[in-house]
Amino acid sequence: MLSINDIATRTQAQFIGQSLSAQSHDINVIDRLPGTTNRSYKIRHLNASYALRLPGPGTSQFIDRQNERDNSLLAFQKLALTPEPVMLDANSGIKIVCWVNHGKSLRVDNIEKYLDIIAPALRKLHRSQCNFTYKINLVQMLDDYLKLVPAGQLYQGLHRMIGLCRTFQSEISRLNLKSCPVHFDLVPENILVSRQGRIQFIDWEYSGQGTAEMDIASLFTESELDERQRQYLLDCYRQPLSIHAIAIFELQINTLWSIWSVIQKNNFAKGNLDYHEYGLSRLKKAEQVARQLLEKAYVFCQQMG
Repeated sequence: MLSINDIATRTQAQFIGQSLSAQSHDINVIDRLPGTTNRSYKIRHLNASYALRLPGPGTSQFIDRQNERDNSLLAFQKLALTPEPVMLDANSGIKIVCWVNHGKSLRVDNIEKYLDIIAPALRKLHRSQCNFTYKINLVQMLDDYLKLVPAGQLYQGLHRMIGLCRTFQSEISRLNLKSCPVHFDLVPENILVSRQGRIQFIDWEYSGQGTAEMDIASLFTESELDERQRQYLLDCYRQPLSIHAIAIFELQINTLWSIWSVIQKNNFAKGNLDYHEYGLSRLKKAEQVARQLLEKAYVFCQQMG
């Protein structure tokens, strides 16, 4: 059986050992967990199991680890919506949380079964009094990511999506949406279901103060929900939301992750994900949403004469 020494640098292994009051060679690696940019593992020491996250190369350019730490602690202490943190180090990016026994990480092909309990968990987060310090501005994030892209490397058509993201941002401003804490990385694998049917959200790297529509857009697009599933989630959420804003955020989110994939492909990417194909798939999603938004705008203009 592998130990921490087999998967981490000496400095990381010593730090993890100190966090668990153990010798690094006594901490066993049970399994590798799903992940795109970070390396995550189920580990065990004595009779206790934990989830360990080792940050991927280059992630410090995208992620404020202090923000992640603060928001994760709030989500646990105030809302019980994330596993208990053991150690969240803002400098190294290493994270250890208690293992959710008999918990299940969701997937695109099974998330529909749990939409009725995911919706109220999100509503609990959005209606909470937690105040996340980082304010999410998707257009600003686009601009920040663009600064990291090598010259001439954007996919064909991506410039147009970026322009539309900026154009539609003015409509977001006019909608005057309510600010609330959001997770903002709702891929199914970041949602756990305990044996008791409780939802736990993990990986708060991109969390911040946004709007409920941002999280719903993230869940819609990352889980590839169809129209029937989307409506069911909205029914279970039981609070009014702007469908138009959700669509705009879907456009912005897919455009953002398409740019992100270019950065990963050129600078940091190693592993089993084809970042080129991933980026093109996110661009295709953005273009689909953009067509829908533009068609609705055209119809509206026609009706207005």
